[in-house]
Amino acid sequence: WVLPALTNGGSAKILSMLRVFRLLRLAKVLRVVRVMKAFEPLRVLVQAVFSSIGALLWSMALLFLLEIIGAILLAQLLASVIKDETQDLQLRQKIWNSFGTMVRSWLTLFEITMAPGGFLQHRYLFDDVNPVVSFVIAVYVFIVTFAIIRIITALFLKETLSASDEEHRRQMAHRRERRQEYAKRLCSSLEEELEQAHIDRNGLATLLTFRRFTDWLDDASLTTF
Repeated sequence: WVLPALTNGGSAKILSMLRVFRLLRLAKVLRVVRVMKAFEPLRVLVQAVFSSIGALLWSMALLFLLEIIGAILLAQLLASVIKDETQDLQLRQKIWNSFGTMVRSWLTLFEITMAPGGFLQHRYLFDDVNPVVSFVIAVYVFIVTFAIIRIITALFLKETLSASDEEHRRQMAHRRERRQEYAKRLCSSLEEELEQAHIDRNGLATLLTFRRFTDWLDDASLTTF
C-alpha cells in the first residue's frame, strides 16, 4: 500500500512524514548527555523540571484562582464608576480597558502578578476614583505577588536541590560499585597467584601507590599510616 500512495498525489506528504521520522535519530544525542560529565547541570535541571511538574500545576491552579477572585472583586468595585456618566469620559474608558469585564480585569491582575511594578500604572485610581480600590490592589500585591510567588519560588528551589542531591547520591553509589568491583578483582587475582590472600610489606606499599586502591580503603573506612 506504500507504493500506490507514493505514485498518487500524496507522495509529497508521505515523504515529508518520513523526513520527520528521521529526526528521531536525534534521540541518540540524549545518550551522550546522560554519559558525559559536562552535561551534569543539564541533567539536574531536566530532572528537577520533571520532578516538579505536579507542584507547577498546583501552583498555576492556585494563582489562577486568586487572580479570578481579585478580578471579579475589582470589576464589581469599578463597575459603578464606569457606568457613572458624571465621571470624566477618558477616565471611564481607561478603567474599562483595564477592569471593564472579568476577562479584562483578569488580564490586568495577571500583569500585576507577573510584571514587576505592574501595579504602579494604576496609581491614578487612588486620586481619581477611590482609595479603597488602591487598598485592594495593595493587599493583592502583598499576598499574591510578594508572599505566594516567593513561596512557589522556594518550592521550585527545593525541588532543584533535591534533584541535585539525588544525582550526587547516584554518582557516589556508582563510584562505590566500581571500587567494590575493583576490590573483588584484586582479591581474586591475589588468590590465583597465592594459596592464601596474604601480601608482605613491600607488596602493600606497592598497592598503596595506586589511587584506586587507596579510594577502596577509604570506602572501607580503613586508614594508612
